[in-house]
This record gives sequence, structure tokens and C-alpha cells, in this order.
Amino acid sequence: MSPRRATSPASRSRCVPRRSRAWSSSRSLSRASTAPSPPTTSPTTTASSTGRPSTASPRRSRSSWAARAPTRPRGLTGSSQTLSTTGAAAALEHQVPCAMLLPTAALIATAPHLPSEHGRARDLPRYEQEVMDPAYNNYGISGMSIIRRFNLTKDRCTVAAIRSCIEWEPESFPLAATLLGKPVVPLGLLPPSPDGAPRAAAKGAEHATVRWLDAQPPNSVVYVALGSEVPLRVEQVHELAFGLELAGTRFLWALRKPSGAAVQDDDGVDMLPPGFQKRTRGQGLVTTGWVPQVSILAHAAVGGFLTHCGRNSLIEDLMFGHPLVMLPIFGDQGPNARQMEAKKVGLQVTRNEDDGSFDRHGVASAVRAVMVDEEARRGFVAGAAKMQAVVADTELHDRSIDEFVQHLRSYAASSAI
Repeated sequence: MSPRRATSPASRSRCVPRRSRAWSSSRSLSRASTAPSPPTTSPTTTASSTGRPSTASPRRSRSSWAARAPTRPRGLTGSSQTLSTTGAAAALEHQVPCAMLLPTAALIATAPHLPSEHGRARDLPRYEQEVMDPAYNNYGISGMSIIRRFNLTKDRCTVAAIRSCIEWEPESFPLAATLLGKPVVPLGLLPPSPDGAPRAAAKGAEHATVRWLDAQPPNSVVYVALGSEVPLRVEQVHELAFGLELAGTRFLWALRKPSGAAVQDDDGVDMLPPGFQKRTRGQGLVTTGWVPQVSILAHAAVGGFLTHCGRNSLIEDLMFGHPLVMLPIFGDQGPNARQMEAKKVGLQVTRNEDDGSFDRHGVASAVRAVMVDEEARRGFVAGAAKMQAVVADTELHDRSIDEFVQHLRSYAASSAI
């Protein structure tokens, strides 16, 4: 029997909610800033607090700029890496309200100074602790660690904001204000435009990966994408490849160049175990170029997502309610993965607690549980559906944006008195 085809963008797209006013508001708030800046990779930024405030867009953070008034700045925004103590100190000196944009509450809840009653939240695997140690101990040429810079900036800001909400992180969001010692305002999730997903699916319809998905049965493919910021080592790529092969499920793998790899071609052959593509021909597709991720996640053939658990990837995936196979690599990804696993949205690949290594059997076991085992999959799909409802709650995201704007305006008004 030939596989069922999805022949049009409409047939490939799952239902998504109407355009979120929160998403639209974030776009208009960003445009209200008078002097846009180039993007920055810093995970911690500050946001302006003016009569016409600015906030970060869903897909990128922004470097420093001031929203200027005829007499003096009314608010300040910028990266804690670039502004750091000087920017926050200047805001404090001139009584300009300053808001700090933070990473996920899940990561904040792992802070070493967490109160003892919440100690379990900071029980990081040893390999995660070792990855984070340089943020506390590496002083570099500036003579100041990242955490010291973070704390100095935080202490001089008026308010903190997180692209999150209590409904998304009920375990950790309530801890953030206690840990930081200042008000923490949720921005909502700022998901991609709901009506933009069908447009993205239509735009990506002719991409080779989407055409390949058209020939696959519904909910049969696990999409594999681990981000581009921290690539796996070659040996890890090989274990992941062997795991996908052992699992026996269909897969679409957006593969990035491994760390330390000398890649000679564009089809991924040099990155993969010898003979892998020949053995999995008909089972999977590996691509090393850009892929239309939203179009892929919106496709009816996709039934699961093997992800590093970056925040954007989680939000984009759960717009469509896919269960997760989780392989976190760095930063907030580990805490994010543990929160999703606790909500029964998916399953983490088993790791060595000391060095973070994983093997093909752990990959295959997690993929089969999410994609093949009917009873386990039903539970993961139900958990993903609950989180999909949070992503789709446009009223929640609208309200979060409105309250954030009100906070900014109230601080700006009080500083003008």
C-alpha cells in the first residue's frame, strides 16, 4: 500500500489559533523604539521603560539603545554584556527606569543561592554544573565573571521581565521574584503569529524536506533538530545516527556541522557513520542546509520532535502539539527539558550523570517510547496538548503584554515626579 500523501499546504497544516494581539503588540512595541540596534547573542538584556516602550521580538534580542525625549532619556534598553554596570548605573543616576530581560525561570531556579526549601530545583546533573561553572569562575580580560556582571546589572534595574508565564513554568516562575529580590513581570510566550504558520507552510511547500514529508504517512516522522549554537561532537552525531537507525522510525534530520569536523561536502556524508545513509534510505532524510522549521512542524506527517529544548523550538513545536524526545545541550535547555518531562510532554534521552554522554540505545529507546509505543505515546500526546493550549491562549499573552506595558509606564511616570 502506498503511503498517504498530503498534497496541499492546507492539508499539511494543523489548526492554529487566530493572530495573537500579544504577538502584534510586541512587533509594534519594538517599532516604537526610536533607534534600533543590531542583534546580540546575550541571554540577558534590559528593556526600555518609556511612554512608548519597547520589548524584545519573539525571535531575536536587541542590543542597546535609548528611547530619547527632548530633555533626557525616558528609558533604557540593552544587553547586560554590553551595557552591564555602566548602562544600569547611568539609568540609576538619571532616574531612568530600567527593565532587565531574563532567561527562563527554569534556569533562574537553579541558582546556587536558592532557599533550602526549594533545593530540589537546583539538583543539576554534574555535567550541567561543570558547563555552568565558568559563568561563576571565569573572569576573562574584564576581570568580572558573567554572574557578577549579571548581579550588578540586576541590582540597578527597576524591574525584571521574562518571556514566559506562570502557566508555562508553574514550578519555577513564582520563585524568580524571591531569588532576584525585585518584581518579575511575565511577557507571555510571544509565540509566532498564529496565522503566520499556514503562510510559512505554504511558503515552504516546495522545499525538498517538505516534498519528502508529503510522501510519508501521518504522524510517522520524528523531526530532529538540535539548534545551531552548540553543535554536537562527531562521536555524538554518530551515536544519534545509530540510535535513529535502531529505532526504526521515519526521521527528518536537520544536521549541523559537528564540533571539530572537517566536512568536505554538503550532503552530510562526512559527518555520518559509514554506510548510514545507504542503510536508512527510505527510512529517513538528512539535510545540512537551512530548513523551514515551522513548515516542517506544521506538516501532518510529523509526529514528534527530537530537540535540544531551546525556548523558541519548544514554543514552535507546541504550537502544533507534538510530543518531545529531549536531548538538551547547554544553558537553560536542561532545566527546560526537565520541566517538559515533568509535564509528561515527552522523554529525555538517558545520559551519563557525570559527563553527559549518551548512546544509541538511549536514543532508540526514547524515540520508540514517543513514536511507537502506543500507550506511552498517548500519554505524551495528551501532555503536549495541555501545553499547546497554553501557547494558543492569545488572551493570556495579550494580558501579559498589557501588564508589562503598564509596569513600564508606571515606573516612567513615577520617575518624572
